[in-house]
Amino acid sequence: MRRFVGSLGENEFCSGLSKLMTRRTLFNVPDLSVHVFPRGINGGVIVRDEADQEHLRRVIIRAARRHAVEINAYALMTTHYHLIVTPPSRGALAKSMQEIGVRHTLYFNRKHGRTGTLWNERYGAVALSDERYWYTCLRYVDLNPFRAHIVDSPENARWCSYRFHALGEAADWLTPHPLYLRLGATPKGRQEAYRAICATPLTDEEIDQQRHPPRAAVPARPDDGSTPKGWS
Repeated sequence: MRRFVGSLGENEFCSGLSKLMTRRTLFNVPDLSVHVFPRGINGGVIVRDEADQEHLRRVIIRAARRHAVEINAYALMTTHYHLIVTPPSRGALAKSMQEIGVRHTLYFNRKHGRTGTLWNERYGAVALSDERYWYTCLRYVDLNPFRAHIVDSPENARWCSYRFHALGEAADWLTPHPLYLRLGATPKGRQEAYRAICATPLTDEEIDQQRHPPRAAVPARPDDGSTPKGWS
């Protein structure tokens, strides 16, 4: 333990890292869907092998369940990860992100013989305020491994939620978002609709909007209509 904590005691290290991870309390609006994307410090890796990916996914699930945060989508990359989440209460998202950051840092440092924080000081996050923007963000997250040439087809991406949305792969820790559920009346219908949407590549403009998102205004929750706004 002392080897990877360095000159700091474990309690002092965890306390300092917790303050770092929660310094940016970004969104405290219940039921507001948020796209979060923590990045490794200085562009460094956050996972080096499948065991690291499995650990990161496990701590994400554990933290989300502890704070009752819905995970609607995810993608684990080498230097960062993406989540679309819907927190139920004020502060739930910040507490979840703190727990994920601390637990994975301690694991990663111990395993790989490093010290210090694993993450950039501020994780990226944007509220998904527009329905069309939410659908674009979902495609952006689910297709991230394919777009980065990590896999040769979206169906082969193990560490993201594409197969959950497009193929019906079981994942009891993922919560289908109401906007996804509006894609069809049955699971098969929703999966077919989603595959059709994903078959059209994101435009350069849509990718740029995800990388440089607009400021959010209202929650990404569906109204009572049958067609998402902006999709008619």
